[in-house]
Amino acid sequence: MKDKLPFIIWPGLLLVAFGCHLLLVGQGWSLYPAFLICYFSLTGVILALEFILPRCKSWIESDGQITNDILYSITTVGVVNTLFGRGFDALLVVLLGMVASVHPANWQLWPEQIPMFIQCCLALMIVELVRYWGHRLSHTIKFFWNFHTIHHSPVRLSVINTGRIHPGELLPLIFSIVAIVVLGIPKEVVIWQAAFTSYVAVLAHANIKIQPGILDYVFNTPIIHRWHHSNRVHECNHNYGHTFCIYDRLFGTYHNPEDRIPRQLGVPGQVPAGFTAQLIYPFTNRCGQRIIKAPTGQ
Repeated sequence: MKDKLPFIIWPGLLLVAFGCHLLLVGQGWSLYPAFLICYFSLTGVILALEFILPRCKSWIESDGQITNDILYSITTVGVVNTLFGRGFDALLVVLLGMVASVHPANWQLWPEQIPMFIQCCLALMIVELVRYWGHRLSHTIKFFWNFHTIHHSPVRLSVINTGRIHPGELLPLIFSIVAIVVLGIPKEVVIWQAAFTSYVAVLAHANIKIQPGILDYVFNTPIIHRWHHSNRVHECNHNYGHTFCIYDRLFGTYHNPEDRIPRQLGVPGQVPAGFTAQLIYPFTNRCGQRIIKAPTGQ
């Protein structure tokens, strides 16, 4: 049984988290509170497994950034909570008003008549495509990279730094929001697809000994995502997918060498250690180096 654990942990945790989410909603819970319970419960289980079954034992040691990682997570969750709460509704009203001003009153693209499951799958693929290109732009446009460098700065991967996202990095989300509004994707569908994406994302950072096998060709598993956090440019500029790696394979950015992990994580240059200094860092002239092309000889 122990030999089979690496093959069943990743899909097992994903299915349990999403299954519990469905169960809570079926018991009358609202979508977003149910998501928060399942998300943080999944995070706790992964954290425990990182000590029991680590993929890289050196990553268990503290890098001095745990407090910052938690502060970023709280900040990010706060912003997302606003987006999916009243702030989301207000933003939809504004953007829908703008759309209505240039389109007929009966204009509707989203197929609300099809089953909810198919709507969620369709939303997943559409939003994932938009986020893929938004993420890719974060590695090629200096303005976006300045914020994204904070997420890439840790020298180890752990479930704790999943939410290590500078508030300014949420700017590319506007592309996804515009797509959602223009297509008229219902809020319920948006939250379901966002929940599934979040479960995959928190698992992607897990420092757990797993072997997803064929799932590495479909999902953004920890095996795939570690290469995206390499400090070597020709390795880092790959695997941009948040949920799936389908678009990486389609657009030639898929990278998955077998039987090894990146030699070193992080970013070129020195990122400040303090939380406040990191918040200011993207706006300074000292902000990290662009990860656009590999240095000569690599």
